[in-house]
Amino acid sequence: MSKQSCPTVETNQVMTATAMRHDATTSEKKLITVALADMCAVDMRPFYIVKGRGFRNYTQTVLNIGVNSKVGMLVKNILPDPTTISRNVQKRSNAGRKILTAALKTHQAEVVRIGNTTDIWTDDIDKNEIAKTLKQENVTRWKSAFRCMISVDEALSELTEILRARGRGMVFKVCKIDHELLKEFIAFLVLFQEATLALEMFVEPTLHRVLYFWQNLLKHCQVVAADITTKEKDDTIITLKKYSPAFIAFKPKFAELIGKKFI
Repeated sequence: MSKQSCPTVETNQVMTATAMRHDATTSEKKLITVALADMCAVDMRPFYIVKGRGFRNYTQTVLNIGVNSKVGMLVKNILPDPTTISRNVQKRSNAGRKILTAALKTHQAEVVRIGNTTDIWTDDIDKNEIAKTLKQENVTRWKSAFRCMISVDEALSELTEILRARGRGMVFKVCKIDHELLKEFIAFLVLFQEATLALEMFVEPTLHRVLYFWQNLLKHCQVVAADITTKEKDDTIITLKKYSPAFIAFKPKFAELIGKKFI
């Protein structure tokens, strides 16, 4: 069952027009670009949201409705209340769960072993063999990639031994990972996660935090080529370890991107 995939949701069911224009005009594309840029700025959404399959399905559905309406329409008359969306998800989830439960019972009746995971590395590893599952990355959320790296760090040694014991050359999937560099990169990204969480609030204003985190992240991107030992006011000794050559090579790139695109 791990190889099965969910069917793509059809979004063109409301399309009844006999002719279809396959491309937008230059002026229309400019209007869409401006509207998307405003959306990302106002709602604090990632620019990569336009690549998401769900976002594209939603946009195509709205476009199809507009084509079929043949008259102007206010968006507030189309968009449902958040509670309505939540109930729809729950209803469809319950229906899907019943279908899945029936399918699983059929497999169990046929004495078929079942395992569940969200990561392609462990799709053929029994769920009882590994203490922590690996997290999957969501391309529209960088924090999901961060959580993915953390899960790999926590389970790498265990996963390596399991794959090595399985044979069939499966260990090559993880043997090229530089564990120390991975740990170094995770520690570096912690402040970026803190900044993201602090700036993506919807109820509280966050504009006053932008300059603070901009300066902190720029300082955070400074290269440490040698161990630095400092003494705090309470006489606590803190040692900042020097970065690895690989980390030193790409860290300035982060500072450059922050300087250009953070504000």
